[in-house]
Amino acid sequence: MMKTKMFFLFVLAVCGIATAAAQVKERGVFVEMDFGYGAPLDGYGIFTPTVGYRLTDRWAVGLRASFETAGDLMEGGFKSVGAIGQYRMLGKRRFSLFVEGQATYTFAPDEQMDGSGPRKVCDDYAEAGFTLGGSCALTRRLSLQARYLYLGYSGSPAFRRSGGCWGDGEFVLDAGWNRLQVGLQYTF
Repeated sequence: MMKTKMFFLFVLAVCGIATAAAQVKERGVFVEMDFGYGAPLDGYGIFTPTVGYRLTDRWAVGLRASFETAGDLMEGGFKSVGAIGQYRMLGKRRFSLFVEGQATYTFAPDEQMDGSGPRKVCDDYAEAGFTLGGSCALTRRLSLQARYLYLGYSGSPAFRRSGGCWGDGEFVLDAGWNRLQVGLQYTF
C-alpha cells in the first residue's frame, strides 16, 4: 500500500515537472538573429536582430532592427526599425508555420556628391504588411527560422526591389531574394 502511494506521488511529480518544462518552452523572452542577401545593385548582406516576447505557444510580439552591409556596416547601408506580431498557424511541436505582421521604417544612407556635402540616396520610407515563415526546433529553446515573401504596403523606391516584385508603390507582392531571411531564435 505504501509503495503504491509513493509510486503515485512520484508519477504526479514527474508529470508536473514535465508540464512546467513544456510551458517554459512555449513562453518567454526571445532573441533572434536573421541573415539575408539582397542584390538590386552590387549585392549586400542583411543582418536582422530581433527581441521579443512569446505570449503563448501561438502568439509573439517583438521589436526588430535591420542593417545592410552596403559600404560601412554602420554608415553605408540602409537601416530599418520596426515592430512585429507573429501567429503560428500550423504545427506545435518541432515544426511550425507562421504569418508575421510587421511595420518598419527604413532610413536611407547619405551619399557624397562631389564635395557638395552629404545627400540622401533616396527618401526614407515605410512598410507595413505580412511575411510567411517556418520554424524548426533544434532544442527546447533554440529554433531555426526562415521567412520569405512579403505582401503589403511598401514605399521603397523601385531600385531597391530585386526581381520578383509585383506592384508599384502602394501595394506589392515581393518575392525577391532580399525577402528571404534565415536565422536562429533562442527563447529564455
